[in-house]
Amino acid sequence: MSSYDGLDLFSSGPHRFSLPGVKLRTTEATAPGIDGVRLVNLGRDVKRIEQKGRLVAENAEDLIALRDAISTVCDGRKATLIDSFGGEHVNMVIVSFVTAERIDIGGHFSLGYEINYVEAE
Repeated sequence: MSSYDGLDLFSSGPHRFSLPGVKLRTTEATAPGIDGVRLVNLGRDVKRIEQKGRLVAENAEDLIALRDAISTVCDGRKATLIDSFGGEHVNMVIVSFVTAERIDIGGHFSLGYEINYVEAE
């Protein structure tokens, strides 16, 4: 089960994570007499994770409460994100939480959302 800061914020509906691979920051240097380029390693790039999903509730009030619970943790603090596969991502900060423009009503009330996380020092 995925969570953020130990809180079960996402299990009401389907959600998915886009997990990055490893990316190094480099610069290329060329000089006469060198075949190819010399790569200068500047360290690992920052980890960014994107999450998309739907919040689902029995009524509008519960749906708004789910939305507000996520909004509350958008406070700039670092926390541990556990993804859908149990992967642990430490020192992650929510940098954006955007919801769909409308609430969908059918058998349940639901609201699409997107969250972007960034790894912080």
